[in-house]
Amino acid sequence: MPQAYRGGTLDMVKLLAKMLKFGSQLAGRNLDIVFAYPDSPIYSPKDFADLYQLGIKTRPFYWRFVTRAQLADVQKMTGYSTPLKGDRYSIPTDDANNFLDCDFWFVASDRFDEPLAPLRPYCVFAHDYLQRYFPQSLGDYYENGFIQTARNSIAVLANTPHTIEDIVQYVA
Repeated sequence: MPQAYRGGTLDMVKLLAKMLKFGSQLAGRNLDIVFAYPDSPIYSPKDFADLYQLGIKTRPFYWRFVTRAQLADVQKMTGYSTPLKGDRYSIPTDDANNFLDCDFWFVASDRFDEPLAPLRPYCVFAHDYLQRYFPQSLGDYYENGFIQTARNSIAVLANTPHTIEDIVQYVA
């Protein structure tokens, strides 16, 4: 979860983590699921108690911004490289493995100040693209962070036909 949210967004993102856990169990895989959230005082362990009960690990993080050259160096060390188009990128930083111990990133929102650093294959769950209709609400930066993160993913998922149309017509 790239930004600190409470309420319906937090509930929905936790539901996605539970879905992945249950789905992997039903498929006989029982994957390790890590729920990452911004290190913010708005959260307490109580917010994630339902995830702990299901064996879903939680991990707070903060964003570190890097240049294209710095990211290219990191990609060389990790062995995962994709073409880099932007000048700055966001790396989720947990002061341990920075989620490089995870094989795949399921990003439950596309709200980024700078595009997500492509250090693992990832998909994005898009809640909406309201900025398409109200560009003044977010300023100019959304095009870089939001849109490039979605464009650099291997898939963009949504749960409404309207958002799917926006992905096809606006993001792609």
